[in-house]
Amino acid sequence: MVWKYAPAVIGVIIAVVAVYLLHDAVAAIHLSEVVDALAATPVETVLLAILATGISYAALAFYDVIAVWAVAPGKVSFPVAAGAGAAGYAISNALGFPLLTGGSVRYRIYAAEGLSNGDIGRVFATSWIALWLGFALVVAVALIVDPHTLAAISGIPASVGRSVGVVTLLAFAGIVVWLSTGDRIFNLWGITSPLPSGKLAIFQVITGVIDIAGAGATLWILLPPDALPGIAPFAILFVAAIVLGIVGHTPGGIGVFEATIITGLYLQGRADVVACLLVFRAVYTVLPFVLAVGGFALWEIWRKRHLVGALGRWTRQRNTR
Repeated sequence: MVWKYAPAVIGVIIAVVAVYLLHDAVAAIHLSEVVDALAATPVETVLLAILATGISYAALAFYDVIAVWAVAPGKVSFPVAAGAGAAGYAISNALGFPLLTGGSVRYRIYAAEGLSNGDIGRVFATSWIALWLGFALVVAVALIVDPHTLAAISGIPASVGRSVGVVTLLAFAGIVVWLSTGDRIFNLWGITSPLPSGKLAIFQVITGVIDIAGAGATLWILLPPDALPGIAPFAILFVAAIVLGIVGHTPGGIGVFEATIITGLYLQGRADVVACLLVFRAVYTVLPFVLAVGGFALWEIWRKRHLVGALGRWTRQRNTR
């Protein structure tokens, strides 16, 4: 019974440590310095960051498209599945608690399309698994490409890091081969769900890599050049920041993500880095959230357009009396 509280306890610990580290990192920075750094951010840099964000969210949309193809083929159109995926992730990235926030958005959209509760849960689970597989593959490739930088930072021998990367890639290849040999069913605690084919699994992981690459590129573009490590260690640190933000259960990983990036790159006390992280939040979290909420509202209006029309006619009739 005690173990059911473990995720909450771990989340609180991560959040508390992040607050401490973040306070220590920014204590000597004056607000005016951050404002000046924000004002000095080139417009073209922000536009490039928005482009990278668009690539990431296009990939996030495809998580749900591929999941629908695997779980409920032909039941939901491509635009609806893509919209549900993009909106669900945009809202959960901003508010946190993805099962509650992003899950609620998906439920509302997919239920309106006639999907059963079971299929909606399977779509969400398949999409979520693809996201974590993308994390694993990015880290594996980074460990293989540049294990020495990680060894210098963490003390883990380069041979161990590279071996972990190779084993992860071999495991993924084995899963793809297994999925390609026939229809596979996932069964856990009485919950069953069809697994994607080998081809769809490859598409899912490629989508995950594109998503993470787009999100990482957004931050990479915004950070000062002298703050950037090699691409491989940056990729590992970026994935770690996202995962800790998810586990920390703070809305959108706020605070935990920033503390991980600043501490991991040894950028404490730099106003320009704080400004870059604020722009990153505005571009990657706030902007997609606003667009998702607006798009979701328009979708609801479109679905109830007959009620809106009836209300308009009733109003006009009242005014003519």
